[in-house]
Amino acid sequence: MKYFLLLFTLVMLAISANCQLDKKYWLFGGSGNFFSYNDDFTTTGQPTVSAKLTEINLSANVGYFIFDKFAVGLRPGMKSLKSRGLNTASAGHKEIALYIGPFARY
Repeated sequence: MKYFLLLFTLVMLAISANCQLDKKYWLFGGSGNFFSYNDDFTTTGQPTVSAKLTEINLSANVGYFIFDKFAVGLRPGMKSLKSRGLNTASAGHKEIALYIGPFARY
């Protein structure tokens, strides 16, 4: 029974994934990641330095199938970076970047 259920699920996923590749369909998707780093640096005769880095990336994609299995579209995104203690000359750094670019998928 488990084998049948697994096979049925895989077949249904394959059929539904194949149906969305015809022309005149829209493609929507996205991705994101999160990265965090914390560390304490100790040097003999020097005070302990704490470092922290946090990065967040988010992107989406919106496209249109102009031919069967060929889509073109735009991929907007956002990147946020915040650091503290990585450079002794500065107290911290914060950066936010927005971007957009084309993509093609076959």
